[in-house]
Amino acid sequence: MDLYIYMAMGIFVSGAVIPVTLGLMWKKATNTGAFYGALCGMISGVFAWNLSA
Repeated sequence: MDLYIYMAMGIFVSGAVIPVTLGLMWKKATNTGAFYGALCGMISGVFAWNLSA
């Protein structure tokens, strides 16, 4: 069960890496864009994870 939780946390968090990085480094990035980018990344990651399982 521990490996499952470890993998799930990677899927949930990894979708937010690019939006957060762009939010920190790109002047034109907005809070709304970073939020929806992270949300869409998480949904896409969970969808791909379920599709491959």
